[in-house]
Amino acid sequence: MVIAECAAQKIKVACVGNSITYGAYVANREKNAFPVQLQAYLGDKFEVKNFGVSATTALYKGLYPYVDTERYSESLAYNPDIVIIKLGTNDANERNDAYRSTFAKDYRRLVDEYRNLPSHPKVILLTPVRCFLESNQDKVIEQEIIPIIEQTAYERGLDIINLHNLFGDKWEQYLMTDRLHPSSIGAGMLAEKIYRYFSVESSTKSD
Repeated sequence: MVIAECAAQKIKVACVGNSITYGAYVANREKNAFPVQLQAYLGDKFEVKNFGVSATTALYKGLYPYVDTERYSESLAYNPDIVIIKLGTNDANERNDAYRSTFAKDYRRLVDEYRNLPSHPKVILLTPVRCFLESNQDKVIEQEIIPIIEQTAYERGLDIINLHNLFGDKWEQYLMTDRLHPSSIGAGMLAEKIYRYFSVESSTKSD
């Protein structure tokens, strides 16, 4: 699917992910979660749906696997044209240490479930944003999770948007309310960065 192409029907975008996609801790989540703000950026030619579920993992045997949720099933049934996947933050949590050895296999399996949909969607991988909690979580994100996401993108020929450094290397409360979840402002920055990717992709395809 070429993003620049404008069919009679709207281009369906499925945002798959955890609490950051869902919009936990975002003021007025229904209007300010990043998928909603992305919809505002993209306009009427696109239909963006939020399939985020708080606390979920890409791990199939983590504490709360995304694939065990109703929203996962709904995202597949949506048969999207574009899938944006933002998982990995909870996989890096110490509570999932016992399961993390299967992250690479599970993440790729999840990605392939979307790639193999009848709509053959364009799949875009997002890296986790930086975690500012006083724990080992961001070290695991940076050293284990992100390299696997990058390798998956390379092996499958998928696009990837690096969000890890989006909020800098020092915690700012107005961007991340609790050192983990973006505020409405932070969610806006996420949406803007993803939109910039769409804009560049569209202009490239139309040249």
